[in-house]
Amino acid sequence: MLKNLQLKQKVTILLLVILVVGLGISGFTLSSLLRQNAKNEITSKTLSLIDTITSVRDYTVTQITPELTPQLETKFLPQTVSAYSAREVFEILRKKGDYRDFFYKEAALNPTNLRDKADSFETKIIQKFLNDKNLKELDGFRSIPGGDIFYIARPLTVSHESCLACHSTPEVAPKTMIERYGSTNGFGWKLNQIVAAQIITIPASQVIDKANKDSLVIL
Repeated sequence: MLKNLQLKQKVTILLLVILVVGLGISGFTLSSLLRQNAKNEITSKTLSLIDTITSVRDYTVTQITPELTPQLETKFLPQTVSAYSAREVFEILRKKGDYRDFFYKEAALNPTNLRDKADSFETKIIQKFLNDKNLKELDGFRSIPGGDIFYIARPLTVSHESCLACHSTPEVAPKTMIERYGSTNGFGWKLNQIVAAQIITIPASQVIDKANKDSLVIL
């Protein structure tokens, strides 16, 4: 009788150990899958934003800039700059609840406006695009003083020859642009050259929080 009791206790302990280990492995696997799912969902949403911003840039270059270019002789108009249009539209989107935590930057190695200068981390992203022309996008997590962020980046190419009117040499650039930004930065660009990266970032907590919420629902 005592032996049977001891055997039952051992079997019970063994089953509890198996249960705990099984739950641990299942929980870790579930957490990883849900985190990846949350990352994929946010990535899809972010890439749609980049597509929208890219369309705004193309619209500006093909339809707005040609109409306003003659006025650049007397006054510099930022509305003729595709990067300006992209930022303005994105800021309007950020006023909506779904996008308030999203941030957009066109990080360039040699920008006209030094506000767009790529930092060391962003420079590495651009270099990866330059080294591998088949690489269409990058994503990952980055630690900054304000906390971890999740980023998605795409290469930005000089796709319109009209862009070279401002970025080839200072001699052909509008004088009003030179007066505002100087003749040192943002020149030497070439057609079809990768000069920057479109980068959208959000707090990493959004990815983690969504995964945690999904976990609670499943549990």
